[in-house]
Amino acid sequence: MLNTAALDFHSELNHFWHALRADSVTKDVRARLDDARREHRARYSEAQMRVPDDVHAVIDGVHRRLNRIYGVLKRLGSGIPSGWDDDESLDGTHHQITGVWEQLAQMRRTMRRSLGVTQDSP
Repeated sequence: MLNTAALDFHSELNHFWHALRADSVTKDVRARLDDARREHRARYSEAQMRVPDDVHAVIDGVHRRLNRIYGVLKRLGSGIPSGWDDDESLDGTHHQITGVWEQLAQMRRTMRRSLGVTQDSP
């Protein structure tokens, strides 16, 4: 469930970014993003109590990165100037969104290995 929630949150971050770029952020777009964030936070909170430490380290990194992107997008969407960091520009944020794919893949591999459904490649 955490994997699905993380993928949905990532997808909604990307959707919100495209809406920002097109200057077409609506209440529905904002609500979908906020709903995806809440769902991800709920699944992450559950996982914190159930997963081994090695899995927690990976999911925590994904959780923090998705939420950092969320914060930047919300600031940009509210007209609050971003910081001096290029990662907080619209283009920099898109780079951050696409960069999460590898972390999501690593999270999935680590979770599957922990569950015993896959093994490391030789």
